[in-house]
Amino acid sequence: RFENEGLERRVTERTAELQSTQEALLRRERLAVLGQLAGGLAHQIRNPLAAMQTAASILKRKLGGSMDPEVGQALAVIREEVWEANRIITDLLDYARVKPPAREDVRIDELVDAMLADLQLPPGIEMTRRLDPDLVAAIDARQTRDALANVTRNAIEAMPAGGELRLSAFSDGRDIVIAIEDTGPGLTRDSVANLFEPLVTSKPLGLGLGLSTARALVENQGGTIRLGTSPARGARFEIRLPRTRG
Repeated sequence: RFENEGLERRVTERTAELQSTQEALLRRERLAVLGQLAGGLAHQIRNPLAAMQTAASILKRKLGGSMDPEVGQALAVIREEVWEANRIITDLLDYARVKPPAREDVRIDELVDAMLADLQLPPGIEMTRRLDPDLVAAIDARQTRDALANVTRNAIEAMPAGGELRLSAFSDGRDIVIAIEDTGPGLTRDSVANLFEPLVTSKPLGLGLGLSTARALVENQGGTIRLGTSPARGARFEIRLPRTRG
């Protein structure tokens, strides 16, 4: 009986490993196809966007102080939408072209500080930080910072009426865990099922690549990202990184 139970357990574990490997291979295949598509589209789309931006700048300069307020507002809308379209293209390229990591020993508290320096907290968002200054991970600093920024932006966007952003980092065996938590409305069952899937989003703007890109970047470090359990209403993401080079 005990031999059968042990055999069943090993078969179950092996099946789970094979399934995980197959899912990773499928993700890499999708990334390869998406990378080819994104490269071609980026060139074709950015050229007309650049022309639109240049034309708007010329109109603004020519009209100068005599510009009608409605015309000025229209030009501002054009510039803003061109910027938004370029950002979407950049997100697509970042997701599709994850490069091999350039590993170095990085202090987690300094990494989080660098990430936060590039973000602007909206009014009504309070932040608490609990970061062990002794935590050092063997990671690509830029890639990991971008992953943290994507998850943090997602947490901020989940609190349009304000709330609390909680950042913490702690040691767990040979790994380092970085937790990013918000006090927003939480996630629905449908959104959890497709949480890290690319091109799936409930937001009116964007491509739904923020969390997908974060996962790709974290896994590129030999780490993992998952939805944790929040003690209060909201969402908690846990990013697990290797403490040493593997």
